[in-house]
Amino acid sequence: MAGIVASLILAAVAIAMLFAVNSKTSQYDIVVFGDSRMVGHELTETIPEIIEKETGRRTVNAAFGGSTLADYTDGNRGERDSLFSMSALSKCAEAGSFRQLIAAAKSDGVYYRVLFPEILDTAVKLSHTDIKSAQIIIIGQGVNDCMASVPVDNPGNPFDTKTYGGALRQSVERLKKVSPKAKIVLVTPAYFDYLSESGGDLSADSLPLNEYADKCIEIASDYDLEVADCYYGSGIDSDNCTDYLKDGLHYNDKGAGVVAELILAAIKRAEDKND
Repeated sequence: MAGIVASLILAAVAIAMLFAVNSKTSQYDIVVFGDSRMVGHELTETIPEIIEKETGRRTVNAAFGGSTLADYTDGNRGERDSLFSMSALSKCAEAGSFRQLIAAAKSDGVYYRVLFPEILDTAVKLSHTDIKSAQIIIIGQGVNDCMASVPVDNPGNPFDTKTYGGALRQSVERLKKVSPKAKIVLVTPAYFDYLSESGGDLSADSLPLNEYADKCIEIASDYDLEVADCYYGSGIDSDNCTDYLKDGLHYNDKGAGVVAELILAAIKRAEDKND
């Protein structure tokens, strides 16, 4: 009898431990969504790390390299790109499950482990994040949408997630349902001057990055959200971008610091609205 009781106890403990591992138990004050600029490879401190240090609040970096805000596929990688779009992430958050992301990251070791090695770890971390408890949610994307020529908006369907504006509206709506008390802060895409792998010019001087920034500002106003305006407010432009961007696209430490300051200021404005 004692052996049976002991076995039952061990089984119960094992089940409890399994539940604890798979349940969303990690609570963060600030959740940061974004692309590789937010991921922050090779930075002394990433933007989410700076935010955490300056605010003293637990912050999770939920950014995915190569991701767009819109549901986008480039024709060569199938549906893979759209799995990690902001639109898809907000949909997963609303459904309360990120299993699809984890399965996708595990299924394609070459793409996700070599090109974007952080994706699986971030997907698992996000699956254990209690987004409902977040005080601040930050959405900072748009550069990849611009470089991929994703439509800025669809006048006939403002919630068309294959457009930048539609995906942003839909993401805001979904996250408001998931975490109604959270303050959502939007971040406009900052200037870039980047050469593609094929040698093509993908600089903000030749692409309409301003239209994506303007749309972000417009949507922030429509939803009464604060915006960290990195396009107009960071001071990064064609004359000085080498001071802030290490490869024409990704921030160096100085660039990350400037953007983090703008986001911190937007967080303060958002919270001051309650005062």
